[in-house]
Amino acid sequence: MVRVLKTLRKELTPVQKCRIWTLHEDGNNISQIHIKTGYPHSTITTFLNRHTLTPTDDFENKPGRGAIRKITPRGERHLLRTVNLEPRMTLKSLASPSKSGHKLNHHTVASILKLNGKAKRRPRKKPFLTDEHKTRRRAHYRAEKAMKRDNRKVY
Repeated sequence: MVRVLKTLRKELTPVQKCRIWTLHEDGNNISQIHIKTGYPHSTITTFLNRHTLTPTDDFENKPGRGAIRKITPRGERHLLRTVNLEPRMTLKSLASPSKSGHKLNHHTVASILKLNGKAKRRPRKKPFLTDEHKTRRRAHYRAEKAMKRDNRKVY
């Protein structure tokens, strides 16, 4: 599935903002700044209006908004360490506060493990074959061979 971008324009970098502001300080108007930089008029106007209302020396972009992290990076590392030491633990037992420092939902734990390449990691116990298993398999093989079935001719 192809992801459709919401807009083709991106946020101005601090270097671009600084360039627009220095051109403005040198006495260039919006059209001249547009010709020299190639940025749209609306972008230049919006930036200049915003920067004149709240003048700061810092041209850094504000951090994006989004959901708050449920777990700190330290807690995430602790959770991964627990998973590596005890791979048979269930997701619900990993969601307890003792494993990461926070009470989490098991779906959150699953997504954290998936991001770190530990998804579907729970090993199953594989029983070892006993002598009885070997004799039964051998008997089954001999019975199949005795039928002289040719699998290429089965329709």
